[in-house]
Amino acid sequence: MTFLDDFRAAVTAAAAAAPGDASVVLGMSDEDVVALVEAATELVQIGERSRLMGVGVVAARSSRDAGHGGLAQERGHRNAVAFVQEVSGTSRGEAARQVRLGQSLVETAQSEEVPAEPDADVPPMEAPWHAPLDRALLDGVLTSAQMDAISRGLGRPPEGAEEAWRVACEQLAGVAGEYTVEDLGSAARAVRDQLDVEGAEARYLARHEKRSLRM
Repeated sequence: MTFLDDFRAAVTAAAAAAPGDASVVLGMSDEDVVALVEAATELVQIGERSRLMGVGVVAARSSRDAGHGGLAQERGHRNAVAFVQEVSGTSRGEAARQVRLGQSLVETAQSEEVPAEPDADVPPMEAPWHAPLDRALLDGVLTSAQMDAISRGLGRPPEGAEEAWRVACEQLAGVAGEYTVEDLGSAARAVRDQLDVEGAEARYLARHEKRSLRM
């Protein structure tokens, strides 16, 4: 199914569960209230996936290379983050999060694109290390909060460690439903420390130095 098909199905389910008037919710049975919350949550999550993909495209068309001709710049914004912040009415931090996740989705989508006229001299684009997270989000396996917790917890892989990070993404996405978002981020950081021992020591020393400065 496409984004649009999923969205229509979710809208239909939410409309069927929703009462005609907001005040009616107070008199709904427990089962009906739960059904309403579940249907509305599914609708929000599908809408979020669609929005992130759109935000990723906005960011790609608003890059520094595009200059003043970029999509966001032509609409009076400095960059994609400022554009998203105004359109969604959210904080700058949340807008930056949406842009970051959207760019991740677009990068994976571009790597999976099949050119209309393949060029034998141009090797196919390799899927990025975070592709398992992007696919899990688009398939509804992960929420955007879960994906963000994993990607931020793992961080960018050191040079040459991309395959290990890709496997870690697959494994963490597979068990995401067993953790809270906070615990999922902690699990991702623990995996990162196991995969990158030298980096783990450097990060520990950096945290220790910051703690000393605060004291």
